[in-house]
Amino acid sequence: MTDKGGGRGRRLSKVGPYELCDKDNSHAWGHAKVTQVIGEAKQVQSGPKSPHSNHRAEIKQLKRRAKRRYDHGKRWNILKRADQPVIGHPPHSAGEPYKGLRARIDPNQIPSPVDAIEADKEAWESQMYMTLPGNIPPMSTTDFIAFDQGNSNPKYMRVSTWNIPNSAHLARECEIPLAVVVQPLADLDPREESVPLVDCGENGPPRCAQCRGYINPWCVWTAGGSRWRCNLCSHETEVSQDYFCNIDANFMRMDHADRPELNKGTVDFVASSEDYWAQPPLPKLTSTYFSTDLPSTTARKPRPMNYLFAFDVSFEAVESGLLKSACDTLLDILYGGEVTDGTPFNPYFPRGCGIGILTFDRTLHFYNLSSSLPQASLMVLADLDEIFVPLRDGMFVDPWESSMTSLREAGLGAALIAGLASLAGMGGHIVVFQSTMPTIGPGALDPLTDESRVYGTEKETTLFLPRDRFWRDVAEECAEEGIGVSLFLGMSKTVDIGSIGAVHDRLQSLLKVKYIPTLPLLRRRPPRTGSVDGELTHEFVIGRTVSADVRNYYARKILSMGVRSTMQHLYPRLLALHDLEDTIALPNETTGQIAFPSLMGNSHVYMEARGVYLIDNEEYMIFWVGSDVSRQVLYELFGVQDLLALNPNMTYLPVLDTRLSQQVHNILAYRYSQRGYTPQMLFARQNMDGMEIEFSDMLVEDQNNGAMSYLDYLCLVHKQINTAVTQGVSISGGPSLRGSPW
Repeated sequence: MTDKGGGRGRRLSKVGPYELCDKDNSHAWGHAKVTQVIGEAKQVQSGPKSPHSNHRAEIKQLKRRAKRRYDHGKRWNILKRADQPVIGHPPHSAGEPYKGLRARIDPNQIPSPVDAIEADKEAWESQMYMTLPGNIPPMSTTDFIAFDQGNSNPKYMRVSTWNIPNSAHLARECEIPLAVVVQPLADLDPREESVPLVDCGENGPPRCAQCRGYINPWCVWTAGGSRWRCNLCSHETEVSQDYFCNIDANFMRMDHADRPELNKGTVDFVASSEDYWAQPPLPKLTSTYFSTDLPSTTARKPRPMNYLFAFDVSFEAVESGLLKSACDTLLDILYGGEVTDGTPFNPYFPRGCGIGILTFDRTLHFYNLSSSLPQASLMVLADLDEIFVPLRDGMFVDPWESSMTSLREAGLGAALIAGLASLAGMGGHIVVFQSTMPTIGPGALDPLTDESRVYGTEKETTLFLPRDRFWRDVAEECAEEGIGVSLFLGMSKTVDIGSIGAVHDRLQSLLKVKYIPTLPLLRRRPPRTGSVDGELTHEFVIGRTVSADVRNYYARKILSMGVRSTMQHLYPRLLALHDLEDTIALPNETTGQIAFPSLMGNSHVYMEARGVYLIDNEEYMIFWVGSDVSRQVLYELFGVQDLLALNPNMTYLPVLDTRLSQQVHNILAYRYSQRGYTPQMLFARQNMDGMEIEFSDMLVEDQNNGAMSYLDYLCLVHKQINTAVTQGVSISGGPSLRGSPW
């Protein structure tokens, strides 16, 4: 077909109702990607028809891909028109320059992570994923629905590769790293079935007599159903009398359909037997605390958990605002409260659990919260060398029945020992709010010297190791007693996370670090159900040198993330807000469902000065406002008509009665529901606000953060592969991390 407009005819390719520009006149996604989709559609349409293939569905899916690539390319303006302002690289931290001559490569022709993410969404968000072997699971960034057919839902368990070597020799030759990420409490889609609860009686679930593996759908029944062969070690185990059932001609139990543990890859077993109770720790020659109670020698019966909240009350904690923010948040958790817009929320503290309060600076302060007292009483322990718990009754109470009501040093180690002594024999959880480096009492640390002197030397590894053995020892004792520890750190200077973080490493608990380099955090919000969640501000960066505390924090943060959160943290989601379609991110009038916009490439080359962009790395989200943004967009989104009137210190997006405001708030609400917490919201105006550096450093495809750009990196890898193929040399060049190209 031909277009007569503009005084020149244009040949257009057509896939269904969607017309795509040819190579010479394409202003959008690029001819190569468009014609690739068109070619696939023609190949499917003209190719041989399989009786089992869904021919119409394939054509329909390819049409959707063509439309998406055309529409998104048009919106992103990858090939800029002359009348549109093009932005340069925003202010950013220094990156690694490309060494040698750079090949002329069109950025639109390189592999795109966004392409893969969006294609996977199109493939799986409209159909159900069946967990039987044979299908590669959807990506973690896709909102898919899984049906458990005997293999676990990928949301609970995801491996680094879905093709496993079947021999030790093949595994050694491939050198493919094999890892499994297990997230047993992952959130499910409301349309997915819940995890079934299985009660196998007093004896508990059947387990292999040799490897202690649990009964599962892939075990084989033998001897007429009186034995079962373990699929892990091939050992045959006798079936107990109360679990026995006859098998049919297919060697399946007659009650197979009624047994979730024989059909589902994920089940919850009721473990009422004493064999599953927590065993007492082995006796030790020395202990970190003193107690008048004899150590328990019997297994601990399950009971509701006790929580001990330990607050740093030093001058630093009070001055920074962390103490007030932590106390306000705890009150919200216990008794409910209101969010910033006045919406009330219910308490989140688990019913039946006990709570204890401990404060510390140079001394320890225990509180008797007994309901029989008119007000809480305070007991001070000044001797940090011989720590004991001065009370038992009133230490842990029901918050609904009890009355809850300036130094520069704080003994965190003493507080942990006091928490250990309080919860020994019962188990529980210690939640610590700390502002300063522990410089007194057990595990006291000396101030760090200039850490920049050891960068690039053999001593650099000492920044990531505890400087005192105490922190590992107390972590091991807490683990043996069944006590978890969560640390919320809000400091204005270094606290040596490499040392106190050893508690996290040994306990595998959740380490929360909060940086408050300038302003105290006074914003309150409802916490996530069943947990005490933290808020984070931006990292502390000096030039190209990142402090050891920040590096230690991120190492532990990523290890505690789920797969989806990890991917979205490493490759932040970038979204254009200034030209959303009228129907996107709004409920459909017929179905009521909401379609959300697609992402864009994480680089400044896809941005323009008239735009407004949102970037989100799961820790904080930043609104970037271009210098040439229209007054209409400013008014509809922020309620102002001039860029200078926009307040960059806002902590939330105003709610306005405009279509664009409703669209953006729907996008934010959807992301909040996905992660269960509210990240910090920041604003940056082009060439005006310092926060633009943080925004630019999140553009991971650009040259920043001491690394080269994505395009340069691919060129370097291609050069190394070509050298290895032609000259027969190694690609890696040695095991040194600092010698890596990135």
